[in-house]
Amino acid sequence: MAALANGRYDWEYADHISAVPAESMFDFANRGSLYEQWQEVVDKTESSWRSLETYNYNKYHRIEEIYLWMNQISEKYKDVVTQHFLGMTYENRTMYYLKISQPSNNSKKIVWMDCGIHAREWIASAFCQWFVKEILQSYKDNSRISRLLGNLDFYVLPVLNVDGYIYTWTTDRVWRKSRSSHNNGTCFGTDLNRNFNASWCSIGASKNCQDLTFCGTGPVSEPETKAVSSFIESKKEDILCFLTIHSYGQLILTPYGYTQNKSSNYEEMIQIAQKAADALKAKHGTSYRVGSSIDILYATSGSSRDWAQDIGIPFSYTFELRDTGKHGFVLPEDQIEPTCEETMEAVLSVLDDASPFWQKPCCFLGKLEEVPILQSKKQFSESRTSGGSSKGALPIIKRGRQTEENGKIIKMVGIQGGDSTGSKNKMETPLGSARYRKFRQL
Repeated sequence: MAALANGRYDWEYADHISAVPAESMFDFANRGSLYEQWQEVVDKTESSWRSLETYNYNKYHRIEEIYLWMNQISEKYKDVVTQHFLGMTYENRTMYYLKISQPSNNSKKIVWMDCGIHAREWIASAFCQWFVKEILQSYKDNSRISRLLGNLDFYVLPVLNVDGYIYTWTTDRVWRKSRSSHNNGTCFGTDLNRNFNASWCSIGASKNCQDLTFCGTGPVSEPETKAVSSFIESKKEDILCFLTIHSYGQLILTPYGYTQNKSSNYEEMIQIAQKAADALKAKHGTSYRVGSSIDILYATSGSSRDWAQDIGIPFSYTFELRDTGKHGFVLPEDQIEPTCEETMEAVLSVLDDASPFWQKPCCFLGKLEEVPILQSKKQFSESRTSGGSSKGALPIIKRGRQTEENGKIIKMVGIQGGDSTGSKNKMETPLGSARYRKFRQL
């Protein structure tokens, strides 16, 4: 089995898995010829530049086309889109991201989305482009998207692993890793999603550079992961949601991959993810599983999702898009549209359910500040705000750290806002509303 895990076959296993699952035996038995079948698909894939007006979001695109698309879309929608330099790859190529932001006098939270950290996962990069297109074409007329863009800034990195992505177009369609050179040029590539500083290389990763899950020479040893981590670190106080898009498996994964311990807001993250999976299924009937990586997939260390959670970003998810193995990493182009449509519904659902953190006039995350917290929900609901007179009016609270409530240490989420008249003396959201979250833990 290990001989198959050389990058040319679609089968991977972690150290703690000792047998092929029974439900996968049929697929596994047929994997031997899939690489040859997939190469035929690649050879038939036609890709040529089209102007922005005729850009085909139902096809896969080479990196030069994606970069030209980014340039043109930032020109067409220059009031809300800007293209930015993120860093350089191992092979000295430029990494670009798009920032989508409506001008505002208010501070806004950030949603980060990256695609294509694994080179062969083309559908992921296709979704990033689809997401940008949907936001820009809809925000003026679609009240849901308009509300999101009015309160959030989107940072979208369509192709994280640029060198590897190019290699999948020119040499090996199912190449996974980056293209960094190791052992004096005897082996190539680092699994960038094992290279982040989250229990680096402790489990579900390899220090052998020949392996698919080679974790690099140290935490954040690769220029691509350095570029991403440096940028995210610089923005982490403002980032609400970290989304990293992968394929395949039809999963929405929460932290963690390296431990059975759960994040402090695990239950809430699972609830949000399950609602997203339900929204996704409602579109085309596609079923997704939801859970932490170590529980429903396999153990991993050094992932960007776990690292984002570790540095304090409230919501961190991995999306594993279609399918469950029939086509694997070479998802046919006729599945791009339905995959992107349903994934769009899931992402919007996540952002809607995170709305208590940013939605005006209710809530948004403020800077950390130690404040007294009331001791019970009952006492809280019966309190008055200074200057307010309505029973049950909600006091303005800033986010507290390590605050004790009923003997339990929690981290409080900041709540600020005012009533419909603009007053900051009371909250217009009633206690118990879906928009109201006093007892969130981060």
